[in-house]
Amino acid sequence: CDSIDFKTGAQKPASQLRSGISTAMKIRAAMTYLFGILCGLGREEWRRDHTTGKMVGNPSISPKVSCYMVALKRRKAHEGDCTEASRAITLVRAIPWEIENLRPRLLQCAYTLSLICLLRIEEVLQIRMQDLEWSKNGSVTLRLPFRKTHQTGKIIPFVIWPLEEDEAAICPKRALCEWLQASGIREGYLFPKLTSDGRAIKPNRLLYILQSQAVFLEMFRNNLLDVNIDFTPYGTHSFRRGGCQYLILFRRWNIRRVCEWGGWSTDFTYLTIVKYLISWVDEPMSSRADFFRPGQKVARWCRTCGRNCPCNS
Repeated sequence: CDSIDFKTGAQKPASQLRSGISTAMKIRAAMTYLFGILCGLGREEWRRDHTTGKMVGNPSISPKVSCYMVALKRRKAHEGDCTEASRAITLVRAIPWEIENLRPRLLQCAYTLSLICLLRIEEVLQIRMQDLEWSKNGSVTLRLPFRKTHQTGKIIPFVIWPLEEDEAAICPKRALCEWLQASGIREGYLFPKLTSDGRAIKPNRLLYILQSQAVFLEMFRNNLLDVNIDFTPYGTHSFRRGGCQYLILFRRWNIRRVCEWGGWSTDFTYLTIVKYLISWVDEPMSSRADFFRPGQKVARWCRTCGRNCPCNS
């Protein structure tokens, strides 16, 4: 990965192929797991024990390795190698292209669930019909069987209500009803594999074969191409990022409420939510040159706060 030869300290030739900074970060993460879990050294910083004089801790978390990774990232940035996060999906881009098969309804349902409930795609694809509880008051309760951050259970359910008419395109309740009505799924995975013509596989035993994440990503990219959008900046994490920005910028939720809804920790130790809110890869809501421009056009009316101001644009 590095442009400097470890043995000689000389600069490597420009023609030599090297891996990117993301590969270096994956290698370090693998070494951290190797020393910490497999070797039982834990996640403490690599240091010398003043009592015994021996080195203890995890070598991959040593200050020297941390400084080297920072320097490597800086050198890679100078070479034009920068890691890019998935761009947040916007409310307009969340609407799939309409074609006459089941695929757009499947995508719309998965899109809206991931967007509104701040779910990872792998969590969405593992939803089964028994995880949905329909109430007479018009709401749907989603009880996830698995979450990355809740390996031991205690997953708080999501109570999903229908959104207003002007937000029908991103309403998970409407999309869920349309998908179930069109597909006829009553058991097994909510998002089973589809045939090449866009129809759900009919045999009951195959209803328990879930849609793979790789196939879903391919369908998502094809969906973006259908509406003439470059799929390069987007990934399966775009919906989670877009949902976080939607709840704060459009719904006017505070950060604590978003953390409680999405299942994030509210101690704000790692500030993962900040990475979702602020990223240079996202499309700006307004031009930086217009921040202090006088006579700006008033934005649309906000039904949440009842104001007409540029912050709602």
